[in-house]
Amino acid sequence: MGFSNASLGHLNYPTQVIFKCCKLIPVLVGSVLIQGKKYAPLDYLAAGLMCIGLIWFSLADSFISPIFDTVGLIMISSALFCDAVIGNVQEKAMKQYKASNAEIILYSYAIGVGYIFLYLVIGGDLLPAAKICSEHVVETYGYGFIFSLTGYIGVQIVLQLVRTGGAFAAVTSF
Repeated sequence: MGFSNASLGHLNYPTQVIFKCCKLIPVLVGSVLIQGKKYAPLDYLAAGLMCIGLIWFSLADSFISPIFDTVGLIMISSALFCDAVIGNVQEKAMKQYKASNAEIILYSYAIGVGYIFLYLVIGGDLLPAAKICSEHVVETYGYGFIFSLTGYIGVQIVLQLVRTGGAFAAVTSF
C-alpha cells in the first residue's frame, strides 16, 4: 500500500489505476513461480496483450502528462510485485497449513507491523509519531479504528475469494 500511495507523487492517477488494474499479470507469474500452477495458453496470451497495452499507455502518458516519473513506475511496479507475492503466499499457506482467514490476517498484519515499527525506529520517526498521535487522539485512533475495521472486512472478503477461487481468480474479479 505504501508503494502504491507514494507512486501518486510521481504518476498521475489514471496511470496508477491502469497499473493496479493489471495486477493479474504479476499474480499469474507469481502463482506459476510460487505455487507451480499451470495455466492455459489463452491465459498467457491475455496477460501478454495486457502487458503490451500497458507499455503503450505508459509511453503515451510519459509524453502527455506533466506528472510522470520513472520513480513512480518503479514504486507502482514494486507495489504490484508485493501484491503478487502476498496473494500467492497466502493462498499457498491456506492450502498447505489449512489456515483460517483470521490466521492469515493475523500473521500478515503482524509481519507488517514489525516492518513499520522497524522503519519508524531506524528513521527516528517513532517518538514524533507518538507525539502527534497523543495530540490528535480522535483523528489517529478513532479514524484508525474505523479504517482498520473496514479494511478487515475487505480483507476477509478477498481471502474468501482466494480460498474458493485462487489468487488469480480473486485478482481478476476485482
